[in-house]
Amino acid sequence: MVEDRESSGEAGPVPIEEARARIHHLAYHDALTGLANRPLLQDRLEIALARSRRQGDLVGVLFLDLDGFKRINDRAGHGGGDVLLREVATRLSRLVREGDTVARIGGDEFVILASDIARAGDVLPVAEKILSAIRVPFTVDARELFVTGSIGIALGPADGIDGEVLVKNADVAMYRAKEQGRDRCELFTPALGDRAASRREMESELRRLVERGEIGLAFQPVIDLATGRIAGIEAFARWSESGRGTVSPAEFIPLAEETGLIAPLGRQILRKACARSSGWRGPGGVRPRLSVNVSPAQLRNPAFVPELASILEETECPPSALLLEISERAAAERLAGCLEAMREIRRLGVGVALDDFGGGGSSLEALRRFEFDAVKIDPSLLRDVPREPRDAAIARAVLRLGHQLGFCSIAEGVERQEQLEFLRYHRCVQAQGYLFASPGPAEIVDLLLA
Repeated sequence: MVEDRESSGEAGPVPIEEARARIHHLAYHDALTGLANRPLLQDRLEIALARSRRQGDLVGVLFLDLDGFKRINDRAGHGGGDVLLREVATRLSRLVREGDTVARIGGDEFVILASDIARAGDVLPVAEKILSAIRVPFTVDARELFVTGSIGIALGPADGIDGEVLVKNADVAMYRAKEQGRDRCELFTPALGDRAASRREMESELRRLVERGEIGLAFQPVIDLATGRIAGIEAFARWSESGRGTVSPAEFIPLAEETGLIAPLGRQILRKACARSSGWRGPGGVRPRLSVNVSPAQLRNPAFVPELASILEETECPPSALLLEISERAAAERLAGCLEAMREIRRLGVGVALDDFGGGGSSLEALRRFEFDAVKIDPSLLRDVPREPRDAAIARAVLRLGHQLGFCSIAEGVERQEQLEFLRYHRCVQAQGYLFASPGPAEIVDLLLA
């Protein structure tokens, strides 16, 4: 039914042609930016591919994802994030040729369709122009925001004979650009396609394991350097039952975060670790402190702290017997979105540790803004200690910082006696590593405590 403007206080009815044009525009354009949406992009891709088959030229698909957009939303709010996305859309529209298409297909993901490409190399300057334009600071609410982007490029028909496959392969190449350091572009290759297929297979396996509760745990003791006794136990997630052999947490934890599996996986790890540690007692009946890693995605989940409290009650684990670890890089990149959850965790009586300190990214801002109970020193800082004077000086400075700020310093990856002597001399509080014990099944901890 066409609206009657007289009945709504306006002059005259809306013409049918105008109403149809509005409906058509809404169906094929992104509401926030006015760019083409996914259906319109697919239509134009199929037309461009049909033309390329007749003329023998190439179709370029550039998949752009903004780096760290969640951090922008944390800082500027969702309203500020929307302003930024509209500005990005404007810059992209100014860069492309008249016959090309810029589309927003979701969140901070944009696709540029460049047709009539003569050679594969011709699309690379376009990608570099886009990256350069994104690097120019954006002004949102009178604040400058610095953003970069990662671009994946697929070329039809070589990388796909239909639009959906081309976009998917450009997306795969974009993830490779992210892995290579971000703020860059990558071309799709068949090897990347094989890797993406392997990743999808891994995701399916991981999903099945999480649904069945079959992710295992390994444990490593943390030693009090003053007494030589076990002061804590760190729990590690383990995925060993796989056709590809043992899968490192460095592979499957990021995958769990990307696919939304981190919440159920994190719950399982916490519940299993707390339940298994219930009977552990050291000299004098003292319970060693259990350490478990948590990701920023878990901390940003509003359900995490209530679930943590429920797990502690269910497993009868005293809050003071648990230490949750957040990695240095994660704290450096996403601290703002995690601060309140970390404060609530400490109000429960659970400790919070900064993990992998010195391993990458600056954590000084994290140390300034949050009072950590412990800081775990990354093995890379201790690898050549005490033989390399510069490394030794840095390690001494970190330990001195721990004394001055009042947190418990824990050295990770201790493998040699001379490292241990250096740490003891400079009053490091605790340490863990192969010199003491490698991560192993819970029964090893039972024996060590006995």
